[in-house]
Amino acid sequence: MRFAGCAGQLTERFMPGSVIYSIDAQDRIMEVNGEWSRFAAANDGDPEQAAVIGRKLWDFISDAGNRTLYRAMVRSVRQKAAPLHIPFRCDSPTLERHMTMTIAPGKLDEVAFICTLQYSFERPARPAGGLRSETATIVECDDCHRLWTERGWRDCWEVIMAGE
Repeated sequence: MRFAGCAGQLTERFMPGSVIYSIDAQDRIMEVNGEWSRFAAANDGDPEQAAVIGRKLWDFISDAGNRTLYRAMVRSVRQKAAPLHIPFRCDSPTLERHMTMTIAPGKLDEVAFICTLQYSFERPARPAGGLRSETATIVECDDCHRLWTERGWRDCWEVIMAGE
């Protein structure tokens, strides 16, 4: 697998298990690594790389606030030609995951994203406020703010409208 520009050099320094993907100058996903596929499958995403290659990164960021933040970070990396290192959380229904994302510039306005797990721990599902814990539990992703349901990760409004 080839990652463009300095992103290729950066990937050699990161821990095995890092989720890595890159975008071209038009913000289309060019490459994802094998860890990306494993992470997608473990989080109810489509693990097939072909499902994302060639699509805009923005298609996969459902929250408008996060899209704005990502666009600003990508713009900064491209303008300054310098990487950003961002700590973030990416939780699952039963795991609290603390990660670091490096956003690195490449050639021709390409950008690589390297997401590395720093540490994680299991957590119990939290009961929804005012509801009996045996009837409903709400688990919210701290990063994208989607909710975990029997059908997988869903936007809050979808959950409300479906009465889940």
